[in-house]
Parts: sequence; C-alpha cells; structure tokens
Amino acid sequence: MIEYPTRAEDDPKRKAVDFLQWSMECCGIENGPEDWANIGIAQYAFELPMSCCYNPNEKNHYGRCTTTGSPQPFKKPCVQATKDNFRLYGGLISGIAIAIAVVQLIAACFACMLANAVIF
Repeated sequence: MIEYPTRAEDDPKRKAVDFLQWSMECCGIENGPEDWANIGIAQYAFELPMSCCYNPNEKNHYGRCTTTGSPQPFKKPCVQATKDNFRLYGGLISGIAIAIAVVQLIAACFACMLANAVIF
C-alpha cells in the first residue's frame, strides 16, 4: 500500500491492488478506508483510490472516491473480505478436491486390476 501512490496507473502491482479492492468490495488492509489515511500521504487523508468505490477499469464514473462523499467507499477491510471468501467457498473447494481424489483412487484401483488381468 505504501508504494501505491508512487506507481504508474498501468503498473501490475497497482492494478492488483485495484482489482482486489474492487472485486472483493473492500478497501484498505485491516482497518478499512482508514488504512489509506495511515500510510502518511496527505492525498489519502480524505481521498481514496478509485477502486475503493468503483471498478477502476471503467471511465464512466463521476466524481472522486472520498471518505465522506458519495458514493460511499467499501467499508470492509480486504483481510476480512478474504477470510469471508475462504469461509464461503472453502467447503465447496474442499468437497471438489475430495471428489477428485476419490475418482483418482478408483481409477488407480482399476488400473491395477487391468494390469493384473493383462499379465495373467
């Protein structure tokens, strides 16, 4: 976050921060939008990166993203948004992984049976 203001708009690291904040509807790391004010750059005391309010790739938004204006910035910190997504999708991903492992185990058993049938 500290390097965000010094990077060009097309820098991959800056784009990654923007994509994360917009896609997960979060702003800041642990304390929400206040994190931007705490990095010590006067610009972010009241004004936030556009990705805290808008899709950073769209150019049809109006105004700026501020802590007090409209539209309101995303309030959820990105750490909390990440944890929420892991809770939400963790069971689904685990279930799919277990199902794939079971299919692979069954396939390995059939391969062993086929190998024994061919040899004898």
